[in-house]
Amino acid sequence: MEILEEVVSAENVLVLNEQPEFIENFNEKINARYFVICENNNNDSLPKNVFECSVCGLTLAEWVVRACPSEPVVLRANEGEDVLRLIKPYISGIEYSVVLYASTPFVRKGHLLDLLGFVSRKHLSACKLKKGYVFKNDYISRVDRLFSIDTYDFASDDFFEVKDIRDLEYAQLILKRRVLDFHNKNQVILDGRNLTIDASVEIGYHTEIGGGSAIISKTKIGADSKIGANAVICGSKLGDDVVVENGAVIEDSVIKDGAFIGAGAVIKKSVIGERSNVESATVVSCSGLKQNVFVGTGATLIGARVAENVQIKAAAKVVMANEMVAVLANAVVGEGAMVCDTIVSENAIVKPFAKFTKNYEEKK
Repeated sequence: MEILEEVVSAENVLVLNEQPEFIENFNEKINARYFVICENNNNDSLPKNVFECSVCGLTLAEWVVRACPSEPVVLRANEGEDVLRLIKPYISGIEYSVVLYASTPFVRKGHLLDLLGFVSRKHLSACKLKKGYVFKNDYISRVDRLFSIDTYDFASDDFFEVKDIRDLEYAQLILKRRVLDFHNKNQVILDGRNLTIDASVEIGYHTEIGGGSAIISKTKIGADSKIGANAVICGSKLGDDVVVENGAVIEDSVIKDGAFIGAGAVIKKSVIGERSNVESATVVSCSGLKQNVFVGTGATLIGARVAENVQIKAAAKVVMANEMVAVLANAVVGEGAMVCDTIVSENAIVKPFAKFTKNYEEKK
């Protein structure tokens, strides 16, 4: 994009060598609107437009949007398009405009507030940044073009611009470190070895995350939980005091307070109730388990509805092929047994290695 230049009088230009007063606890209310400009580009080293590239679970544009103190106006533009023409339709009734670019994912909310407070207190009409602008709107409403050569390098690191694949790799390193530092400050215990945690993830106090784990896609984990090494948790909600052992995979599921998920277990699109115990190497898919359910090692549950206090022993299978399959309260499904397309009644016992189906039911 061509560098836009500002037409401003000498007293309204933020000169290169002037140092700002960083405003701590700046409480004065400033009427400002934030803009995030997404420039289309044709960089052959990237698979898509820069602002669409994903880092730590967010696109670069989303990183900039979340740094804005209020919800911004997001505008798509061609490279070199006039910034004044873009923002003027949105500035009516607003005192200041802060123009950011979606290729600068390091920008921080605190620094933007410092910058806006500084411009306000200095009564500046225009402040040009390394990448971006702050304008007083009654000034830019009167001009059609900007002319100036002075740029102020305010919070220079925040305005680092991603232009190519190497810049994107650098952004990945810095933003990953910011995410981990954020959770450390919130008393989350992180192993730190090859962790992947998306920026959209929420983790409660004193929860432990083991090395090599990936916690992604808006996952929420409660307090005092423990996630073992190399676990993968995606798009799920975990309660307090949950234990997930090494190598377990949880996708699009809800794990309620006090539940236990064993090593190598796979939980997909399911609900695991309070204090339920799912042992290692189990598969639970599209199923719902109430509280205090025990599922033994190597068991398989597909499309199952399991009531409270049920025991499903090792290597048993409770699967829905064509019709509903359910195990009612206090029932026991023995080791290696098969339950398919039927309902196991309350307090019933399915013997080990028995076949319990719609056409044949093993009685208590």
